[in-house]
Amino acid sequence: MAESKGLTFRPKEETLIQLDELAEATDRSKSWHMQQAVEGYLEHQSWQIGHIKKGLADVEAGRVTDDEAVGDWLKSWGTEDEKDAPL
Repeated sequence: MAESKGLTFRPKEETLIQLDELAEATDRSKSWHMQQAVEGYLEHQSWQIGHIKKGLADVEAGRVTDDEAVGDWLKSWGTEDEKDAPL
């Protein structure tokens, strides 16, 4: 297991109260809950940044669809002349 290092932060009073209540209700430490929260946050942010980078790479490579074509396609939904999704 990797060596852990301490980290200090100053939560709002309401956050601290909620964390205390959660720790007591789950019989887990506040540190355990904070670790879970930070890991979840980092995973979500990494996912989001990865998708942004992929989207930017698509733009740079010209893999984009004109917004007017998408709008026309969406307006056709549910009509007799429904169009195929633009490429």
